[in-house]
Amino acid sequence: MSEMKKEYIVDESAESKEVFEKRVAEIICALKEKYQLDFTDRRIPESRIVELLARIQNVFGSLENVRDKKILDLGGGARIDKETLEIMEKIEEIDRDKNPLEYKRLENILIEKGKYDVATSDGEFEPWLSRALLELGAHPVVVDIGDNEGEEFEHYQRNLLESGALDFLADKSFDGVIMSLLLNSPQLMEKTSITEREKMKEELMKQIKRLLKDDGKEIDVHGYIENAD
Repeated sequence: MSEMKKEYIVDESAESKEVFEKRVAEIICALKEKYQLDFTDRRIPESRIVELLARIQNVFGSLENVRDKKILDLGGGARIDKETLEIMEKIEEIDRDKNPLEYKRLENILIEKGKYDVATSDGEFEPWLSRALLELGAHPVVVDIGDNEGEEFEHYQRNLLESGALDFLADKSFDGVIMSLLLNSPQLMEKTSITEREKMKEELMKQIKRLLKDDGKEIDVHGYIENAD
């Protein structure tokens, strides 16, 4: 666990760090066994999972405290499905310089499916955090532009750039919320202006206040939106 960012751990005692690192190692091992073996070219973003789980420990006091907690994961990633894999294979076979129109057509299909990030990142933008939260006994809820059909956690397909995208969720229904993956999305950065991203974040922050229980936690809701257009 050399990639762990120490500053996110609340208790700096050796025992606490040892317990945390052991639990995270168990989770990552379980995820690799459960998901990684299907497609050998996919990878788990271990450093990101470690960092986010450390923040969760920082907020809730320990990883075990998230058991039965309902956590909203905004833009938490999308599952790689068979159709996406087939499109990815076709894209890899195309000479972009010789056939730019076909390359763009296939790329646009991935964008429309909400699978552009996950398809171009070796699995980095799959919903790994919510998968990890399941391993901890939490109740993650993912809202993402891409579909997560087949995943075990609760999930909804919504475009978070649209006003009112979260209106269907009940007031004061979540123990925690996170949206760092959304705000760091390459597709979001590439396809939207900073004005659009700022407007989206302002809307989502209002929704987060509505959705969190009175003792609910903002785990990581800031991220980066300041990239140049």
